[in-house]
Amino acid sequence: MVAFNFKKQFADAVESGEKLQTIRRTRRANVGDKVQLYTGMRASECRLLREAKCVAVDSVLLDVERPYFSQPGWWPKDCDEFARRDGFRTYFDMYAFFFNQYGKPQFEGYVYLFSAKDD
Repeated sequence: MVAFNFKKQFADAVESGEKLQTIRRTRRANVGDKVQLYTGMRASECRLLREAKCVAVDSVLLDVERPYFSQPGWWPKDCDEFARRDGFRTYFDMYAFFFNQYGKPQFEGYVYLFSAKDD
């Protein structure tokens, strides 16, 4: 089983199933994999938020203008809707988060979509 760790700011949305996707720098799971979603890993406040199934994986490039996918059919065409799935209010907020986190004008990684209920 693959484990994903989430920052405290996203924990409630992950636990409730409101946040159904995450973006990571490396490929960590495949479609069909069961995943465990945590917050506080490697710390005393580690907590399992929920378990789910990975239902889609795609490479993503976050650019100041918009996200680019290798398989765009899985993802909303509206940039703000894509960002809301990931726990942000707007695409600009999402882009700013990744820019501040990594300090680069573009972010390349993988986006994972999880099942809405524990599987």
